[in-house]
Amino acid sequence: MTGVQTCALPISFLRDLKTLLWWLSVDNTFSALARTNLNHLRSPRVIHACQSAYARDVAAALGLNPCMLSDYTVTPDIAREPLTLRAKKLCLNGGGKVIFDLGAIAARIRDAAPEADIVLIADMPRDEVYGHFASSRLFVDLGSFPGKDRMAREALSLGVNAVIAAAGAGRHAEDYRFPDDYRWRMADIDELVALAVDMLRRPEDHSRKFDPARVAIRNEKAVFEVETRAAFGLSGGET
Repeated sequence: MTGVQTCALPISFLRDLKTLLWWLSVDNTFSALARTNLNHLRSPRVIHACQSAYARDVAAALGLNPCMLSDYTVTPDIAREPLTLRAKKLCLNGGGKVIFDLGAIAARIRDAAPEADIVLIADMPRDEVYGHFASSRLFVDLGSFPGKDRMAREALSLGVNAVIAAAGAGRHAEDYRFPDDYRWRMADIDELVALAVDMLRRPEDHSRKFDPARVAIRNEKAVFEVETRAAFGLSGGET
């Protein structure tokens, strides 16, 4: 759900329809929700499905009785080397959800690890992004995580270790199933730089801690199919 205003009909029409609202980028809904009588959304005829645990918690706080309806990660079957054989390359998410000075962060990392090759992932074709993920040791995403964003999951599925911002869905162990040590608390740059350098130089020491996340990503499609049937009230034999 990227905002109630995306609905083609006035929100009051929901009272006459059985409707499923899929909550995706939750942060984008707040301005629209402020202009909406939430009782339209609390109708028992409206089903609220959430792509992330973050969205589920927000919807539950609004009294909307949400269910889970996640999604699944798709990456190409491309060649990838073991982490220790890859160059000391770090990919930085350079998208619009990042408020931090990535140039300054990259400079600090290069000062601490002159051998680091830092690539800014921004305005890049998907195939090029996947190529960088398949040949990097680390992906750093300091975005706002308004939902369970795909790039961190794509990177993990292509063998990269990751550091993400402890923000939005990035704070949730259900959304990203790895230790909190890899969720930057958005305050201490020295802490971020030290962690990034250590992960570049000793990738195998960190990689096993991402195994639960990678298993969860491989299972996403099967989970999504189960959640879809539950959300629409279907039994196992129905389509």
